[in-house]
Amino acid sequence: VAVLLGVYLALAPIPPPPEPDEGGKEVFEFAEESPTLCQMEVLATYPHDPEAFTQGLLVHNGRLFESTGLYGKSVIKEVEIETGETIESTSLDDAMFGEGLTIFEDTLYQLTWRNNAVLRYSLDLKQKDSHHLEGEGWGLTTVIGTEAEEEDFLL
Repeated sequence: VAVLLGVYLALAPIPPPPEPDEGGKEVFEFAEESPTLCQMEVLATYPHDPEAFTQGLLVHNGRLFESTGLYGKSVIKEVEIETGETIESTSLDDAMFGEGLTIFEDTLYQLTWRNNAVLRYSLDLKQKDSHHLEGEGWGLTTVIGTEAEEEDFLL
């Protein structure tokens, strides 16, 4: 697995949300500007478990955390960057499919695909709790809110 996984990075303006037309269908308008291409360079490569169905990956204070998917095989784990070996791992229930992963204030947040759940973990991968999520969970990059109360938080 490469530290930078591409040769080019395309940066394009994000268009506004689609507006419905007279018939109620959403009409997409695309940016007039072309994407900017940026040259990328692979700095290093590291071993990675080829069996892992990676759904979320992040580095926090030099520690690599990974969320994997597939029913019956989903885990959240800490991985030794240099060797690819698992340091610590917590399995999800077999009926859960792990998805995106992010961190906020030393709490890991893991989405599930069709289980309507966001799982919260301490940095030692002990599950703190779970919260209901409407719809399917997909990729997760950043927590955009804070916890107002135990049951009331924004992702």
